[in-house]
Amino acid sequence: MTEPAEQVEYSWITGIEPLRRQYDEWDALCSETGADIYLTPGWFDVWWQNFGKNRALLCLTARAKTGKLVGLLPFMIDKIRLGPFVVKVARLAATDPHAVVFSVPVVDGCLEPMLKQAAEDILITDSAANLISFTPASEKSSVLQSIQSNYGNDSKNSRFVFYDKVQGSHTVFELPTEFEEYLSLLSKKRRSQFRRDLRRLEGEFDLQTKLVHPHKREFDDFITFHNTQWQEVGHGGHFSDWRGSARFYADLSNRLHGKGSVWLEHMIGSNGPMATQFCLVSGKSCHWRLPARSTDPEYARLSLGTLGLILMIKRAIEAGVDRIEAGVGSYDYKQVYGAIEVPVHRLIIAPKGLGHQMYLYCLLAWARMIHVGYYRLWFGHGSIALGKILPLKRRSIWQSWVRSRV
Repeated sequence: MTEPAEQVEYSWITGIEPLRRQYDEWDALCSETGADIYLTPGWFDVWWQNFGKNRALLCLTARAKTGKLVGLLPFMIDKIRLGPFVVKVARLAATDPHAVVFSVPVVDGCLEPMLKQAAEDILITDSAANLISFTPASEKSSVLQSIQSNYGNDSKNSRFVFYDKVQGSHTVFELPTEFEEYLSLLSKKRRSQFRRDLRRLEGEFDLQTKLVHPHKREFDDFITFHNTQWQEVGHGGHFSDWRGSARFYADLSNRLHGKGSVWLEHMIGSNGPMATQFCLVSGKSCHWRLPARSTDPEYARLSLGTLGLILMIKRAIEAGVDRIEAGVGSYDYKQVYGAIEVPVHRLIIAPKGLGHQMYLYCLLAWARMIHVGYYRLWFGHGSIALGKILPLKRRSIWQSWVRSRV
């Protein structure tokens, strides 16, 4: 469906309770537009209950003259303290530094004008924020393309500063419609290895695969499985590193159980669980969030990680998924099995003016400093090395780092 922009009426919803009254329409719009799970009402509601405290919520809606909802963009406002100053940053609500969004719940023809309206109202009319960040913005994202069209070098829009810089990459599998076609894209060596390892696991360990849409208790079991793997090598694991994530995903599993959007793709052998892939699926897009595999010494000689990846891809193809988003960062082994690296942009809009530009560049400097000094040097290396010498409890990632990822 394409809706002419001049026939659309915009309005703002402030706060969670009025937005909840739009959930049914919002859900139908997500199904129509193929929106990513991060912008569906089920994900949003659970995320907001777990992480929405001390954040303001503003949601722009677009309706056709018939009253039909044709666009919905929720924004949250974070406050980041820089010494004596507070910078207010608007972002797509319920997203985090690992949430790469391809598609939003907006029909064709409405996204560019909606983003323009959001910038005008949030940054100029209401001054609700000092800047809007869409980071991380994939080059396959409809949002990136629309904002570049609105605010790029050829744009005549003179009221805003547009910051657009490639900031690393993320990994994407573009899937064919048949699994055998996917296998044909791999090298002969990789295909043979996969089939040989699969036969071996089926013969020696009675390998079974099982897709589960978990309840809370089943997801708690996956959390234990994942943490055990990482803690044995001195790391905390995702659910230890990201404060509140264990409770959030367990709640999400209960909330979305009937929709089948939360996937645990299990490999189970005669000795118990071998490997599990945790995915989030909405429409034809799958976001592969986390793997886990057994630390049983008997499995150490087996290619559980590779087999788990390929069997997950097989399941996704059979379910009609045509794209798997496989995480921010560069991973050679994923590329060996058919993934491509897609650039990710740091994408920010701010009003023109000395004060606003000072906020922007001070915030970018702070983000760089805390990323290098804390996340890379201390969290990524120093705390792990020190933990091998002293019995230190590994702590969760600082929230100040999470909120500085603009």
